[in-house]
Amino acid sequence: MPMNPRWTFGADFSIRPGGNYDIKKDGEMVECGTTGAFSKAGLRASYAIVSKGATRVQVNARYTHIYQAFDSQTKTVDYGLQEHSHHYMTGGLMGMTRLKLWDKSLMVMALVNADFSNHGYERWSAMGTAMLMLKQSRETQLGVGFICLINTFSRVPIFPFATYRHQFDAYWTLNLNLPRFQMEYRPNKSILWSLGAGIDADSYYLRTAGDNLPGKVRYSRTNINMGPGFEYTLPGHLKLIADAGVQVVMTNRIYNSGSSRRLATIHEKAAPYLHIGIQKQF
Repeated sequence: MPMNPRWTFGADFSIRPGGNYDIKKDGEMVECGTTGAFSKAGLRASYAIVSKGATRVQVNARYTHIYQAFDSQTKTVDYGLQEHSHHYMTGGLMGMTRLKLWDKSLMVMALVNADFSNHGYERWSAMGTAMLMLKQSRETQLGVGFICLINTFSRVPIFPFATYRHQFDAYWTLNLNLPRFQMEYRPNKSILWSLGAGIDADSYYLRTAGDNLPGKVRYSRTNINMGPGFEYTLPGHLKLIADAGVQVVMTNRIYNSGSSRRLATIHEKAAPYLHIGIQKQF
């Protein structure tokens, strides 16, 4: 990959089969039924306004289309899930740099985003991170830090994280970037095989029809994806990506879009998934 790419473009697609679901509000079931196959397609682009040494400022844009059909058999509360096709756009500004603290590298990043959907403007959000590298050698890197979130859904706005990477030899590497971890095998410079698990999230905005509900709510689902992955780097800084395995639901909820108040919880079982992508830098 180029040392300091100005442009990055990417596209990805993921799919998982449907199944049974139920929705509970305050412990009481208010809806149940089946879901069709879930699909998500995305396009993203970023451009570096400033790229000098360890400092980088870039603009980001992403478009996502999600299709998810909820076919309710019984329903006493209307959360707007009958809307199956969702368009989700986000754009923002990100800055990052590397500083020195106690003779160690301190990585600092800040991000501001605005969200849009097929209904129009939805919300803005911000995030800041700081990571102190406790150890940096050719074989091992260890860092600790924190993430600060500023949005309407963060019950805990600040939480810690850690990263650890150890290269055993020219082929095998352990990569722990919590909450993501994987074992990597690189037989040559072009091919990377991996096995591990990581966090994936899906979200979109809905318009409700219930008298006792806010007019706008946000569907948010967080998953753990577990399985093998594959990356192939072609000449010209073009990368092909694929991973598949089992997707386990961590949280699956409907929130008031103006606060972190949870309106309902959706229950679904684990399912297989497939994800493919492509990335180009120059």
